[in-house]
Parts: sequence; structure tokens; C-alpha cells
Amino acid sequence: MAYLEKKDDPTIVLNGDVLTTIDLNDMVSYLKPESDGIILGAYVSDVASYGTLEYDQTYALLAFKEKEGVHKPGYQNGGMYIFNPTVMDHFPAKDTFSVEYDVFPHMKKLFVYESDKPWIDIGVPERLTWAREHANTFLKKV
Repeated sequence: MAYLEKKDDPTIVLNGDVLTTIDLNDMVSYLKPESDGIILGAYVSDVASYGTLEYDQTYALLAFKEKEGVHKPGYQNGGMYIFNPTVMDHFPAKDTFSVEYDVFPHMKKLFVYESDKPWIDIGVPERLTWAREHANTFLKKV
């Protein structure tokens, strides 16, 4: 955290259980200086087990919709974030916290970067097994 407190440049935060081919340079290019940051909106064919992102036509994040069990395609939290230095004002003064639950609700200027690049959450055994078996083919999708 001390590193972030002194930083003048954007900071990239990645969930460790995501496998993707997202171009981070492209994502960084969408960061607006006046915003708190951007979040990856990863397209999935079935959002039932992920929940979705609600945002407006300017890509400003309005809300996180929890898992609704509805089987439909959509954009969900892809676990990749790029924050401007101002985001430190929103981080709680405690050792352990959730960016999604403890930080995002206090951010007023968070935007969504939509991507349809291959993306999979490998944080559960079934998807990790699938990714091990299909990674070469899956990651070559355009």
C-alpha cells in the first residue's frame, strides 16, 4: 500500500485467478484522467454464475448486479482494474479488504472497458480443469 500512496501514475490491479488475452495497453489507453479508474467488462456467453455490470452509454459504472441465475450473455467483472492515483482516497485503512465491496461503492467515476477477448475465471476446480485441457485452443480465439 505504501507504493500506491506515493505513486503518480495509474496502477494496474489483476485478480490472480483469471486467464485471458486482454491487451492491457489498449485498456490503459481508455483510462480517463478525471476518472477514478476503469474495470474490465469481460464478455461471457452465460452470466448466471458471474453477475453483471450495469453501466450507461458513456461506460460509467452504475452498479454491480449480483448473480441472478439468469442464463444469458453479457459483460461481467473481469477482475482487472486500472486506477488513477486518486483511488487511494477510497481505500480503507485496514490490512484486509475487498476492492469490490469496500472500495468500489465509494468511487464516483469508475468506467467499464468492454472486451470480448477470451476470458475465464479459473478460481474454481471445474473451470481450472477445463482451462488446462483447452487453454491452447481457448486463448487463440480472436
